[in-house]
Amino acid sequence: MDSTPATHDNAVEEVPLELWIKIVSSIDPHDVLCLEQTSRAVNEKISTRDIWIPVLRSTCRKNALFMPSFPIYDMDLQEIKRAALGAYRWKHMMEANKDFYLKPKSTTSFAGMGEDRNPFLSQFLVPGGRFLFVANGGNLALWDLGPPGRPPFTSPVMIASVGLEAKMLKRTRLAVTSSGSDRLRVAVLSENGRTPPMGSVDV
Repeated sequence: MDSTPATHDNAVEEVPLELWIKIVSSIDPHDVLCLEQTSRAVNEKISTRDIWIPVLRSTCRKNALFMPSFPIYDMDLQEIKRAALGAYRWKHMMEANKDFYLKPKSTTSFAGMGEDRNPFLSQFLVPGGRFLFVANGGNLALWDLGPPGRPPFTSPVMIASVGLEAKMLKRTRLAVTSSGSDRLRVAVLSENGRTPPMGSVDV
């Protein structure tokens, strides 16, 4: 009697979770998806939140995505998989369609903003697609557009705002980088005069 299937299943089961996490965190999410399909035993072992959350964290780290963009403890397994595969799928879609024109799937309006009396000076969409920095009207504001992969909020939510100095109210540029796992650092550059004033804000 052939005992190979049972031996295989036992070997898969004996691999500790910590080792599986190290394996899947070192390969592309698409390869993790392929690995799931190698056998039922492997699929049952790694097609879980315990495995795919580290895959998503690894994707964010490798692609400089802001991890708090994804509410992982409020996401089901399929949502986590889609989020982890997002950067891979985007890259390959762009490579396969270099002349492809993207049409917006949805649009979101900012009530009371962008008018002539209070125009946008600069915007920066934080990698991850959820948070948007906007400099306008003497303020730097951080807006929550809603978790990626879900319908956007009907009205974006302002979650932080700081005032800008008068000398930084024209021709402002923003640069944003992660400062720790759940914080953002914003550099604000104004091109007024020969020596542009520059400031930074931690959020």
